[in-house]
Order: sequence, then C-alpha cells, then structure tokens
Amino acid sequence: KNRLEHWDVKQRVGDIFLETFTKHAVIDTYTAFINNWKTAKEAIKTTCQAKPAFARFLEAMAREHKGKLALDSLLIMPVQRIPRYELLIQTLLKHTEASHPDHGPLCEAQREVHALAVRINCTERESLELEQLEALIESTGGLHLVAPDRSFLRHDLVTMSAGQGRKERALFLFSDLLVVTSIKRRSGTIRKPSTNCPGTIASTLEANKYKLLMRIPLDDLEIVKEKDENVRRMLREMEHLREDVQALGQMCELVASLHCPHSQLESDVRDMHSAL
Repeated sequence: KNRLEHWDVKQRVGDIFLETFTKHAVIDTYTAFINNWKTAKEAIKTTCQAKPAFARFLEAMAREHKGKLALDSLLIMPVQRIPRYELLIQTLLKHTEASHPDHGPLCEAQREVHALAVRINCTERESLELEQLEALIESTGGLHLVAPDRSFLRHDLVTMSAGQGRKERALFLFSDLLVVTSIKRRSGTIRKPSTNCPGTIASTLEANKYKLLMRIPLDDLEIVKEKDENVRRMLREMEHLREDVQALGQMCELVASLHCPHSQLESDVRDMHSAL
C-alpha cells in the first residue's frame, strides 16, 4: 500500500512477491490447504445431505455473499491463486524493461512461484493417488491413507503362509507404511498389477478386489536379509526406488528454476515421477 501511494517509474514490486513466496510458513500453509480442500468439500457435501438445516444455512450465506458464491466455490479459490499469481508476474515482466530495477526481482519471483506451482501439482497428484487407493481397498474402519508427508512407492503380489497353506496377498508400500491385503480377481484368475503400465493407479489395479488385512508402520518392521537372492534383489529395488523418487523430486525443483524454455522437460520429469 505504501509503495502504491508513493509510486514512481522506478518503483519495485518483485521483491514483495519474492519475500512472500519464499516464506516456509506460506508454503507449508498453502500445501496443507491443497492436501485437505477436497476432504473439506466432501465433508460439506456429506453434512448437507445429513443435516438439511446446515444446507439451508449455506444457501442463505451464499445469497448474502457479494459474489453469490457457495462455500464449495469459495474453497477452490485459494487452489487457483498460485497459477494466477504466476500469470500476473509474467504479465508484469512483459511490460518491464530489462534495465528496470524491478526486472531482476520479478524474474526471481517468477521462478519461485513456478517452483511452488510445480510442487503443489506434485502434491495434488500424490493426494489423488492415495485417494484412489483408499477407494480400491475395502476396509471396515476406514483406511485413511491421505497424509501430508506420505507418498505411494509401489505395489506387488506375493505368496504368504496362511494356516496350513499359502495364499496370494497384495503389498502396497508407502514412504512410512506397509499395507497388506487379500486379493481376488473380479472375474477369472488374479491379474498381477503392472508397475510399468501408464495411467492412474486405479486403472492399473481395478481388475482385482482388495480387502485390508494389515496396516503396518515401517518403523515397526525389521527387514531380515536372508540368503535368498530374490529377497536381496527386492531390497535393492526398494532402495533404488526410494533414491529415484527423491532424485526426481529434486529434479522437478531444478527444472523449474531453468531460464530457458523447459515445459517439455518439466512434463517428462513429472511423468517419470508419477510413474515411479
């Protein structure tokens, strides 16, 4: 406000954008909102169906709102905010000469906001992935897979001892959790999930039915290295996957900081990150 009131041709705004979008509090708060806004929207829908009085209250508030917007329409506005800020900064740069003192700060601000947008997109995809898995795995008490720091790593079929025999089980490995389920083919024989198939997790797994058997925090697990070469190979693959996921996350941020056109490279890195 002070700068607007004392505006001149050499005035700067890029440093304000830069300061705002490099604050950890801003980034953490925004990321937390992105992680939870769909849950909040679903909670509103469920409550409106269960409590007509609440639905009428929201309708009344929407009529009084100056934009006549319902609560779920207001919830999505912060989600759209970062892309709009990025477009605003790009527009400012188009009208700012390279010799202007604000050109450098605006360029830095654009890189930071773009990096934040990429990070948020990755967070949204990871949350969607966890939601899809929750919907696929049948559980009586609710699986509750969506968590701010949790990411899905891989899934596979194994044969485990059960009573006097052995049964097929599905393992879902997360960054902090191992989920074990029973598995049943919707029709015909069980199809092994492919880790190389393109598309969403849901499209890869929906051929089978899954029912929750165990949910085990990784901190409670002890990996025993046996002589079996298959076990050693699986352990190496798990470690390599963890390293690859971490490296691709860093690559996403590095690509976002490039000055040259990099939309295709950024898309390829994101797709590779999602595939893992």
